[in-house]
Amino acid sequence: SLVLAVLTCLVYFKLYGSRLGRVWESIGKTEDLLANTGISVFTQKQIALALSCFFAGLAGAVWAPYITIVTPSEFTLWQGITIVLGVLVGGIYSPLGAIIGTVFMAVLNLLFTYLPKQTIQYQLMILGLILVLVLLFMPTGILGLYGRIKNSIGELTGKKITQPEIDKTTTT
Repeated sequence: SLVLAVLTCLVYFKLYGSRLGRVWESIGKTEDLLANTGISVFTQKQIALALSCFFAGLAGAVWAPYITIVTPSEFTLWQGITIVLGVLVGGIYSPLGAIIGTVFMAVLNLLFTYLPKQTIQYQLMILGLILVLVLLFMPTGILGLYGRIKNSIGELTGKKITQPEIDKTTTT
């Protein structure tokens, strides 16, 4: 499964830098403008959906034999919150942010397994607190926070640092 994760990341980063990736990024920012250039937005969305479904199916094909049985009870509110929180913590506007958020949530889940059984009822409350703190103080995630810190240091030292793409999307 690690090989599949690495291959998926390689394909994603390759697509992210390609013409197709730039078209998909444009759909997220200026869909109407893109439609006026002659690119079929509907077709591009269908391609993105098909590719996403392919990778989701691949992940399911690897995960199902691992847990031996797939039932609706396997997909809990806990898992949904974990996925959303992982993306928000890492940074929504960057593929690297999703990886960072996933690692953060994996470490957090590992820490939760070592807590005493009496604290299980507080785990969702801890995740909710993390979610609120991230939304209040790091709306662009860890990568956006890194960009802001880098810019602040640049301003203090007098160096001209260009603003990262992550911050540009949230300030417009």
